[in-house]
Amino acid sequence: ENESRMQRLLADLAHEFKTPLSIITSYMDALESGVSQEAPEGYYAVIDNEISHLTDLVNETIELSQLQSGNWSIDIGLWSLKDITEPVLQKFAKRLEDQGFTFTFRVADATVYADSKRIIQVLGNFLSNAMKYSDERRRIELRGEISGEGIVTVSVANSGHLSEAEQDK
Repeated sequence: ENESRMQRLLADLAHEFKTPLSIITSYMDALESGVSQEAPEGYYAVIDNEISHLTDLVNETIELSQLQSGNWSIDIGLWSLKDITEPVLQKFAKRLEDQGFTFTFRVADATVYADSKRIIQVLGNFLSNAMKYSDERRRIELRGEISGEGIVTVSVANSGHLSEAEQDK
């Protein structure tokens, strides 16, 4: 069972790495062929964005390895919820705009105990999946709200639907 899970993980990782690499390759080919002589900045921005995405994937893979070996740690501190959620929005803003998404961002003024790096990572994964599984309406919402005494809930929602098979992933 562990070997089967490892094979699925490696296949998923290969797929996740392949997508940004193919985007970078195609945009580099366009730059080299002179297609973008008039406005190359947009091409460079896409390449830069995909390199950042690849860097994140590599870092997440390293963290997964550390988690499995027992060398993973958390760093909990006191944070403004906005200070945790806004970097995620900034990271995805261009990609959301370029792909025609309508994005709503509503976060309460709250202070939380959290490992900001891990929460940013989780929210980034949720936003990435929300984009991937959105329907033609292309709507995504990131919301942070105080949902009870001492309870803060952060959610990412989209206009799409996941089948039960996709939910298991």
